[in-house]
Amino acid sequence: MSRGDRLTLQCGDAVLIVADADDDGLLVSLMPDDFDHDPTFPRSEGSSLREHREAWLRSWLASFRILGAEGGWNLPFVVWSGGEPVGFQVLEGKHFVTRAEVDSSSFLVASARGKGLGVQMRTAILALAFDVLGAERAVTAARPGNIASRRVSERVGYVWTGRRDPVVAGVVRPIDTFELTREQWQRLDHLPVQVDGIVPVGVA
Repeated sequence: MSRGDRLTLQCGDAVLIVADADDDGLLVSLMPDDFDHDPTFPRSEGSSLREHREAWLRSWLASFRILGAEGGWNLPFVVWSGGEPVGFQVLEGKHFVTRAEVDSSSFLVASARGKGLGVQMRTAILALAFDVLGAERAVTAARPGNIASRRVSERVGYVWTGRRDPVVAGVVRPIDTFELTREQWQRLDHLPVQVDGIVPVGVA
């Protein structure tokens, strides 16, 4: 786990270090089979489901860097605990300039679940968003059956705002949406978060 001057967040046992292209292989190796991927991503002929999902993740990670070049921004982090890489967390600022809004997505390897790391990871990026970058609102979404994600959102203060039923690749894929405002965040007690390193150029 090498930090250098890279942006690093620590909350409880979770240490988040901002990722770069050299971390893509690590993140691909960590991706659990139940991490929701984009069903519209084209599948190469003869590829296994795992190979298909890995190709999608690499494409998704690459899109973060392209988006940043076009004016929006994303901050992907490798999540560490006990000196071992255990997951991924991204803070997305696609609409930050116009809405001061952030979104997020994450995964944890199976062996790291049920230990409170999900709450610590989310708390860390929310502290960065609200207390450092000046966000006014955080949004997130989860499939109705993803109880763990919903519980993490509720634990850190998000409020359920409704259910949408988008059609993706010809299939209805319902999602529950959640929101947390800056005012709500400031009223709540949170785990302490330490922020070190340099915020990448172009963020906020």
